Amino acid sequence: MTTPVERYDDIYVKRDDLYTHPSGATGAKARVANALFKRFAQEGVKKAVLGVARNSSIPAVVAAVAKYYSIECEIHTAAGKIEAPE
Repeated sequence: MTTPVERYDDIYVKRDDLYTHPSGATGAKARVANALFKRFAQEGVKKAVLGVARNSSIPAVVAAVAKYYSIECEIHTAAGKIEAPE
């Protein structure tokens, strides 16, 4: 699960837009969430609580990665808790 790197002449470009986590989440947010939840799993964390802006794209990414690691995830916004679909 490494981030692809492309070379253009003598310039290397890290392509976070091409990163895909096994959960299906993509991009830099998925890469960062994976690092965090991998550590949580190693430390035996059972539940993560996240506070985000309502218009953020991070809840879907974090929820997917948390599910991949079997870690319960509770996400809150200023307007209240976001309920996960069944």
